[in-house]
Amino acid sequence: MYYDANTSDIAAATAFYILSQIPHSLPHRLNNKIASQLAAIDYAHSNSTRIAGSVRKVLRFPAEQLQFDLQRSVEQLGSRRDETLKIRAESDGALKYFGNLVRESAYHQRMIQAVDLDGNPPATVGMNGNH
Repeated sequence: MYYDANTSDIAAATAFYILSQIPHSLPHRLNNKIASQLAAIDYAHSNSTRIAGSVRKVLRFPAEQLQFDLQRSVEQLGSRRDETLKIRAESDGALKYFGNLVRESAYHQRMIQAVDLDGNPPATVGMNGNH
């Protein structure tokens, strides 16, 4: 069977007409009874409250998980920062230590190179026995 745009439009219009005529096709007393019962139980309000509660319940789980994940990420970044600061402080101490070590070794190297092993020893005061 072949349907074109006109057939689907007619089907949609027919479905709309049937649904819109349901309140008019019910007996007047039954219509009033259903309307009063719905008003008495406040159907729209209670249904919207039920739906809103379900939506909040469903959305709360991802929100709680997101909040937990963000909190964990903040804690991890904080611990990484603390570890980095600790390593930086240790590195600064090591830099000072090895800087002093290089400076002292250069000083001792100059002192050793200044010693003249081939020449005469320097004159010392009191070599004649005078102290």
